[in-house]
Amino acid sequence: ELSVRAMSVDFFVSLLGGVYNERGSIDEVGLTFLTVLPEVVAREISLSSVSGLIKSIGDAETSLWPLRRALADVEDTNPIDDDRIDPQLIPSITTFCRTGQAIMDGVLVEIRLKGASEKVDLGKIAE
Repeated sequence: ELSVRAMSVDFFVSLLGGVYNERGSIDEVGLTFLTVLPEVVAREISLSSVSGLIKSIGDAETSLWPLRRALADVEDTNPIDDDRIDPQLIPSITTFCRTGQAIMDGVLVEIRLKGASEKVDLGKIAE
């Protein structure tokens, strides 16, 4: 039985490999994903908050671990084990995944800067 994360990682690896084989670059796809990533992170935190799972910034960080793990799984893709990935694509995937992690960290930094306390107040963040 595949988890949602495993299926998502598999889909994304297939997408990157296909785009690379077709165009020789993943720049366009990478730019698109990284552009919407802050919104994805904010929505993930918001959904967890509405569910009552977030009481502090630490809880917000914890809510992002599945997304972080998925990026790490994409980064760990090995061309020896996966014929969808060209070995020349590995540096681009590594850069993409590390940039994604940095963007997630940036969203958390913004949340910390907007709040004076450890409590996450989404109404205050939206202002």
